[in-house]
Amino acid sequence: MNWALLKIAAKNLLRNKRRTAVVAVSVAMGVTVSIIILGIRQSAYDRMILSGAKGSYGLLTVSSPNFITDPLPKLKIKIPEGSSLVRRHHLEAYPRISTPTMVQTANGSVGAQLFGIDFMKEDSNTNLGILGLKNPNIAQHAAQKATIIGDVMAQKLGASIGTPLILSLADKKGDISTAITEITDIFHTGSPEFDAHVILTSLSNAQSFMGYEGNEASLLALYPPSNHDMSEIARTLTQSVGAEQYEISTWQKSLPELSQTIAIDRSMHHLLCGFAAIITGVGILNAMLLSVIERRREFGVILALGMTPRELLGLVCFEAFIMGILGLGLGALMASPLYYYLATKGFDLTPYLSNEDTRGVDFVDQVLGCRVTFTQLIVVSIFLVIVTILASIIPALKAAKTEPIAAIGGRS
Repeated sequence: MNWALLKIAAKNLLRNKRRTAVVAVSVAMGVTVSIIILGIRQSAYDRMILSGAKGSYGLLTVSSPNFITDPLPKLKIKIPEGSSLVRRHHLEAYPRISTPTMVQTANGSVGAQLFGIDFMKEDSNTNLGILGLKNPNIAQHAAQKATIIGDVMAQKLGASIGTPLILSLADKKGDISTAITEITDIFHTGSPEFDAHVILTSLSNAQSFMGYEGNEASLLALYPPSNHDMSEIARTLTQSVGAEQYEISTWQKSLPELSQTIAIDRSMHHLLCGFAAIITGVGILNAMLLSVIERRREFGVILALGMTPRELLGLVCFEAFIMGILGLGLGALMASPLYYYLATKGFDLTPYLSNEDTRGVDFVDQVLGCRVTFTQLIVVSIFLVIVTILASIIPALKAAKTEPIAAIGGRS
C-alpha cells in the first residue's frame, strides 16, 4: 500500500468520526474488560499459589531427588550446602522437615502432616500457620521449641494450649518412633484442610523426632520475587548443582492439584475470551458493513479513477487497523485508573460476604487485586487488533466487488 492510500484512509477516518468512534470504543471496551479480568484472575492465582506454598514446600523446593513424589524420611539434605547453594543465586532459603504422623491425645487421634520449621527465620510472609496465629510471638515460640496446631485439629482432639501430644512417625531409618510434645499455640487460617491436618513444630524438635543431625532437613523452601521466572531459576539451580545431588522443583510439581485447578480455570477463561472476541468482532463487522454501504458511491469513484480492487480491500482493512490502534490507546486510558486502584489498594469483598469469621487467611481471596505482565498486555493488544482486522475482511471484500458504473449511477 502506497502513501496516497494511507492519506486516503486517514481522511476517511476523520471524515466519518461517528463510525470511527463506534469501532474504537468497541475495541477500547474489549481492552479494558480483558485487562481487568485477566489481571484479577492472575492476582487471584498469585495469592492462591503463595498460600499453597506457605502451607507446604515453598514456591521453589530444593530437596533430594524424588522427595516430592515419594517423601521418605531417609531422603534428606544438608542445610549448610543448600543454604550456600541458594545464596549464590540471591535467594532466601527456609529449611523444613516434612513427614506424616499420627497425633494422639487423651480424647482422640487424627492423621496429620508434621512440619518442622525455624521459627527464628520464618514469619507470616513465608508460613501459613504463623500467619494464622492471633498473637504470634516468634521469639517465644523459638525459645519454647514450639508446637502449634490448627483450631480444627484442636477441636477434633479436644485439645488446647498446654495439652500434651503423642506423635507416632517414621524416623530416618524407617522405624516407627514415638515423640511427646506440648501445644504452645493454636492457629486459624480459614482453610479447613490445613487447620485440620497440619502441625508446626520447631526445627530442632522435628530433627530430634526424626533422628536427623542438626544440619539436616527434608527440604529448603524458596520464595523468589513474584516478577521472576521460577522455571528459569529452577533450571539455573539444577545446572549449577546437578540433578544427582539435588532436585529443584517448582510449585507446579509440589502442588499438583492446585496447578491442575489453575490450568483448568485458565482454559475456561480463554474460552470465555474467545466468545467475548466474537461478540466484539460482530459489533465491529456491523459498523464496517454500514460504512461500506454508505460509501458505495465513493468506492465507485475511486475505482473508476484507477484504484484496483486489491488496493481498495487493503484500504478498508488498513482503516480497521488504525481504528484498532486508536481503540487500544483509548482502552489503555480507560483501564489505567481502575487497574491502578485494584493493583495498589484492591477491592475488599468482606462487607459483601457472610458474617462468619473472616480473620483467617482463606485460599479464596476476599480482596480483589490486579496484576498483568507486559507479555500479557502485548498478547491482548495484538489479539484485539487482529480481531478488528478480521472483522473488516468481509466488508472489505464487499467493497472490492463494487461495480464503479453501477455505484456512481446509484443502481443496486
